[in-house]
Amino acid sequence: MQIATQQKQQAITIAEGRGQSTRLEQEGIAGGIAAVGKAEGEKIRAVGDATAQAYTKQALALGQAPLAVIEVMKRVSESKVKITPDVLVQGASGEGGSSNVLAAFIASLMAGTIKVVSGGSDKDKPAA
Repeated sequence: MQIATQQKQQAITIAEGRGQSTRLEQEGIAGGIAAVGKAEGEKIRAVGDATAQAYTKQALALGQAPLAVIEVMKRVSESKVKITPDVLVQGASGEGGSSNVLAAFIASLMAGTIKVVSGGSDKDKPAA
C-alpha cells in the first residue's frame, strides 16, 4: 500500500515537472515572438522615418509643387495610366471640324482601337 502511494506521489511529481517544462518552453516561444514583432515594428518605423526625411529634403530642394508633379508622374508611370491619345487629328488651322472627326474615325479603325461589328437585320438571319 505504501509502495502504491509512493508511485502515485512520484507520478504527480513527474506530471508537475512536465507541466512546468511545457510552461517554460511556451513562455520562451512567446518571448521570441514578441521580440520579432518588436523588431519588425522598429524596422517599419525606421523606414517610415527615413522616407519622411527624404521627402522633406526633396521638398526643400525642389519646392512642394514640383515635387508633387514628380510624384504624380511616378504614380501614373507605375500604374500604366494612358495619358496621351492613340490618334490625334487636327486641321491646318488647329480647329476640329466634321472632316476631322471622320479622319479620326478612319485612323482609329486603321490603328485597331475601334472594332467594326457587322450586324444584319433579323430578316437576314435563318430561322432556328
